[in-house]
Amino acid sequence: MRNLAQSGKMILLDPFEDDMCLWRCIAVHNGARPDRCTQAARELAKSHFQLKNAPINVSETSLDELEKVENHLNRGKKSADWHGVRAYKL
Repeated sequence: MRNLAQSGKMILLDPFEDDMCLWRCIAVHNGARPDRCTQAARELAKSHFQLKNAPINVSETSLDELEKVENHLNRGKKSADWHGVRAYKL
């Protein structure tokens, strides 16, 4: 993960094999350290999927699901504080 601290935009090359890429990006955007963001990512996924325990792995988040993720992240926030998720896949 690079560039987040300087620009607010993130470039991610996710070396993990657990499909938590989206959740790691959001965790880092929220202030988690890139090298220690896995637990924060799991807690975000737990909240979004309304799970009792933080998941070890989640299914890959499809582009069609991003609107639901945004709605979950922005619930109860002022519009100026909303997350806007944009994903590009090569």
